[in-house]
Amino acid sequence: LQSPGPDQSHRRLLWKQKNWGGMREEAINSILGYFGSIHPGTVGWCAGTPYMKNNNRGVPFVCHPEKPTLDILPWLTEGGIGSTQCPFDPDIIDQSLVLAKEEDPTFEFDDFCGECPFKDMGITCQKRMQYLIDKYSNAPLEAKNAVIKEDSGCEKER
Repeated sequence: LQSPGPDQSHRRLLWKQKNWGGMREEAINSILGYFGSIHPGTVGWCAGTPYMKNNNRGVPFVCHPEKPTLDILPWLTEGGIGSTQCPFDPDIIDQSLVLAKEEDPTFEFDDFCGECPFKDMGITCQKRMQYLIDKYSNAPLEAKNAVIKEDSGCEKER
């Protein structure tokens, strides 16, 4: 029993077209550009740096060297492009912590394991604590202490 040969009449093979290499390169660069992924070994890591060289075919520029070492990557170099895009702002950090504690009362407790299983009830220590807060209006600290008292496995070792 022999299989019939593949029917390729329904598609045009890219490599049979003139300048197929350039089209392939352009397609790959378009996909990478769309998803925003710039691997350090591809064109793009050097944009706006002295390592960017003009190119007259395909992409508008190339990087020399093509694959950088860690010391020349602009976003890893102190003061390089993008290194100060998100400067440390203590006010934003404080606001984030307040919001996180409102969302998850266990966030402020270093001695509580919220993701640990609570007894053999099929819930986590966090869920048990939240139940005590919701059902009995316990304060988060009071609920945490009650959960740890009921199940010592909910206490993190320091």
